[in-house]
Amino acid sequence: GATGGEVMTLAKAIQTSVYERFGIFLEIEPVVV
Repeated sequence: GATGGEVMTLAKAIQTSVYERFGIFLEIEPVVV
């Protein structure tokens, strides 16, 4: 499984790529598992 840090890194990468492609800034909500 992925650690919380890995998940946040992935989330930020997705956030950045979406913003660059669509100009939409996604709000990342912390998810507690």
